[in-house]
Amino acid sequence: MPREQDEINSLKQEIHKLEAEVTRLRKAANWQPMSTAPRDGTYILAISIDCSLPDIVFFSKESEWFEELQGNALDYLIGWMPLPTNPDARY
Repeated sequence: MPREQDEINSLKQEIHKLEAEVTRLRKAANWQPMSTAPRDGTYILAISIDCSLPDIVFFSKESEWFEELQGNALDYLIGWMPLPTNPDARY
C-alpha cells in the first residue's frame, strides 16, 4: 500500500507540473500588456490602438521605444505576444 501511495503522490506532482505548463502556454497565446514586453531586442507581435493588424516590432535601445523592422517608432501600442514558432525549420 505505501508503494501505491508513492505512485499516487508522484502522479499528483506530475499533474501539478503539467497544469502549470498549460497555464504558461495559455498566457503566452494571449495579448499581454506592453509593460511586460521584452526589452532585449527580441522580435514580438505588437498591436496599436489605431490599427487592426499587429506589427513585428522590437525594443530599440537607441530610441528607448518599440520600432518596426523599417525603423519607425510606433505610438499607442496596447498589447504584445511572442512571434509564433516556425512550423517547419527548413524555411
